[in-house]
Amino acid sequence: MVLRKVHEVDGYPAQWPADPVAWLAPSKLIAALVAEQSGAVVGHIGIGGSGEMPPDVLDMAGTAEIDVPV
Repeated sequence: MVLRKVHEVDGYPAQWPADPVAWLAPSKLIAALVAEQSGAVVGHIGIGGSGEMPPDVLDMAGTAEIDVPV
């Protein structure tokens, strides 16, 4: 599995999920986007429809608040 290899090489995700398939494609996932710069992945985001932050994500992020510069 590619996620396992990324975890071993890059340490991502920092905490191995109990259910890697559900972690990669949760049931309420609407879209996933990847940011690239010069052909290298520099970020990513998953957009969900639940209105709640998944507990695993909240644990890693430390907050449900998002600061958007104006």
